[in-house]
Amino acid sequence: MKNDTNQEEWRNPLMELVTGILPRTKSQISSRQSTPNLRKEERESSEKNAILSFPYRTADIRQFIPQRGDAAASNRTDKLSFDSQGLVNVKEIRNGIICCGDGSYVKILEVMPLNYYQKDASEKNKITDAFLQLFRTCPANLHIKMRTEKADTNVIIRTIRENYKKENNAQLKIMAEHYIAHITALQNANTVDKRFYIIYQYEGENGRISRDFGEIYRSLKSIEYDLRSKMTSCGNLVITPKNENYHACEVLYKFYNPLSCKDECLQDRINRIQMDFNKTNNPIGLPREADYIAPRGLSSRPVKDWLLMDGMYHTWLVIRDNAFPPQAQTGWLDNIPVDYGIDIDIISKRLNRGTVEAGLKQMRKYKYSSFNAHRTNYDKAEALSKEIQNAEYIKSCMNKFDEDLFSCEIIITVRAETYALMRELKNSIQKHLEGFSVYTSTSFLSAHEWLKNVAPDMYVTKSYFRKFSHNMLTRNMAQLYPFTSMSLFDNEGYVVGRNVLGSSLVSFNNFNTQLYSNGNIVIMGTPGSGKSFLEMMLASRMRMMGVRTMFILPLKAHEYYNACEKMGGEYIKFIPGGKTCVNIMEIRPQVTVSGDLLEDADSADGMDAPLLARKIASLCAFLQLNMQDDKLSTSEKNRFNVLCTKLYANYGITSNNDSIWLNKAQRKLKPMPILQDLNDALKEDPVLSRVRDALSPYMYGGMFSNFNGPTNVDLTKQYLVFDVDKTSISEDYLPAMMYIAFDCCYDLAKQSLKHKDAIFMDEVWLMMQNEDCAKQVKEMVKIIRGYGSCTVLATQDIGDFLRSNDGLGESILAASKIKFFLRIEDMEINNVARVVDINANDRANFKKFPSHGRALLMSDKDKILIDLISSEEELKTYTTDVNLRKKFSEKTG
Repeated sequence: MKNDTNQEEWRNPLMELVTGILPRTKSQISSRQSTPNLRKEERESSEKNAILSFPYRTADIRQFIPQRGDAAASNRTDKLSFDSQGLVNVKEIRNGIICCGDGSYVKILEVMPLNYYQKDASEKNKITDAFLQLFRTCPANLHIKMRTEKADTNVIIRTIRENYKKENNAQLKIMAEHYIAHITALQNANTVDKRFYIIYQYEGENGRISRDFGEIYRSLKSIEYDLRSKMTSCGNLVITPKNENYHACEVLYKFYNPLSCKDECLQDRINRIQMDFNKTNNPIGLPREADYIAPRGLSSRPVKDWLLMDGMYHTWLVIRDNAFPPQAQTGWLDNIPVDYGIDIDIISKRLNRGTVEAGLKQMRKYKYSSFNAHRTNYDKAEALSKEIQNAEYIKSCMNKFDEDLFSCEIIITVRAETYALMRELKNSIQKHLEGFSVYTSTSFLSAHEWLKNVAPDMYVTKSYFRKFSHNMLTRNMAQLYPFTSMSLFDNEGYVVGRNVLGSSLVSFNNFNTQLYSNGNIVIMGTPGSGKSFLEMMLASRMRMMGVRTMFILPLKAHEYYNACEKMGGEYIKFIPGGKTCVNIMEIRPQVTVSGDLLEDADSADGMDAPLLARKIASLCAFLQLNMQDDKLSTSEKNRFNVLCTKLYANYGITSNNDSIWLNKAQRKLKPMPILQDLNDALKEDPVLSRVRDALSPYMYGGMFSNFNGPTNVDLTKQYLVFDVDKTSISEDYLPAMMYIAFDCCYDLAKQSLKHKDAIFMDEVWLMMQNEDCAKQVKEMVKIIRGYGSCTVLATQDIGDFLRSNDGLGESILAASKIKFFLRIEDMEINNVARVVDINANDRANFKKFPSHGRALLMSDKDKILIDLISSEEELKTYTTDVNLRKKFSEKTG
């Protein structure tokens, strides 16, 4: 950790050791409440009465402590100045490492929080224990930063507009603009996005500091792996940015430009500065990283306790050394009210164990002799007894539990766009913390110095750290766990509503491979809980973000018709004797699955089979659905494979995948056989008579003869709805009709790795009752991520879904990384609890759910309660409530 020019040593390890392990006296608390600023007499009194503080100055006790100063650090000079560029202590950024102007090297890791308060007691204890392990092996100097930002919806809005401009779709544009207006309205509700960072620096190895960047990089990378492992044990994900240099630069840019970054992203700033430099014909050289990061404006005039940077007023509060809570639970920092413009910094230093042990030994020796000399002075003897008792406790913890001693400083940043608001926020935080007997000091005449201390570059003013740091054991450091507030906002995602706890905007992106190993979604809820509404809302918002959406609907598909029309999609109605035809015999082009996107490398087994072989396997599943309870024998399957191979060969299609093309450059396919061709070929083999009988409903004169022909619907549309309504189709043939739609959608999703697709399947268990068909669905759920796509499986018959085909539904639910649970009855909760972690807290939440409009989103092991909020236009389009539809129709006349 870097030091300022003050030549004094770090805080003496024995000054006020672990204040707060024993409770403070009432006299201490009441004296502190008398006035917010400690007078000279109070400071002297606190030095005499505080637990494990000493009635003499630091200089007097150093004779008992072996001093180990950092000569290199002491000889450093403060090269920072308070002009805009000079404030930024960055020389360059290489391989994600910030090379600072003073010669140090700093790394920033971003950590995703989890919903700590949704966990049960045992899970909370596991998290605390895992976080404790981090402090056993972490670097000696560590900076944990929690920063609040306005949820940036500009990226979402920009992506939506770019997508509809690419298409000549006036209806999509209208819906997109309604959605944008809805996002803007939600954002105005003071939505806050919390970002968490762990910052550390290169400290050398075994006391040796290297100047070789390769060695520095390896050392920092090794520490990163360890920190990632420890945070993963806590349940937190450490983000791996696509571009580490850009990520580090962006963290610094947002810190120094809290107002400008809202309207000008880092890339825009870089482009603008490079353009400005190019206009000068480079007479002053090329721009530096500091030019991209530096704030637009900075007040250099000394003021009382604040400064103005980038148009925002900044002030700081620091928790006093003798005002840390004496008894605390994990997450006690959440007592600090956090809103937009309030940041929390935890700056810690592990003290040298040998130094602490030697100091403890000398101190105990001195205290015992002093205690014996003051036996007749009751007050003095009592104070010395407490100091000895606390020292013994620290020694015991270090020896028995292998704990270390840390110095820790907690700084609260308050920033606002007006001076009055900044002052109001600061005063409210102080008063709130005083209610917990936690007292703070202000940045009086030192605002510029505090700004440098909270910057994400590990700069520390030694004199301030010595004055305000608090000594804590490893277990007390673990209780500082700050990653407790689950805010779910992805600026490339879909805004679905607000977090019930905290009212922050909820935007998730199931295609974010950093957060989700697959993008599959399962939606479960009882009838009337809003399942269909949520499906349509998700689909339209995916569509606006450039995702092609496809529905397979066996129930009440007519409710989706308006949504399909408004999105400019294709509504495909499967009914006996209709005009619609999707050719099940058609072979569509496919790309090779991407192994990098697969969650399990073994999932790709068999996916390199020729397109012809895969189509024949698909036709077998289709036939099996039509044969219902009858099973194809092995002999029949083999003969059918040979027959199909010959049939496709007549059309010039072989196991060579390129044989399906009439003109590959123009993307023109060869004519494909139809079911009539297959039926005619089956006449040549009497052994396959049962197969012919299964195809009879699709032949001329049969109830489904409209499917005996080439595909006649527009599958190029980006919003497809397959209406396979069981009220129009015999229950015996419903799975087969669903399978035709499934086969078509799955083929479309496999056509490109560059295009994202989402296949919505409602009540998929109806199709999964057949073993062969269930295997196809399971394969799709496992493989589709490899094509950059996802499935969204929804059901209101939860028990039937989970029990389908010997529990295959349970495995699909467990494998899907994102789950939406709407209102669920107690009996169904028990069914779900067999597969996913539903604790007592979740059960209590389910009972409080309104009839519709609320969901529990579960991603991996984390959970967040969401109020699903739609725009009025979406409500008009998607609602299935008869009364609401009547109300809207009356409004429109």
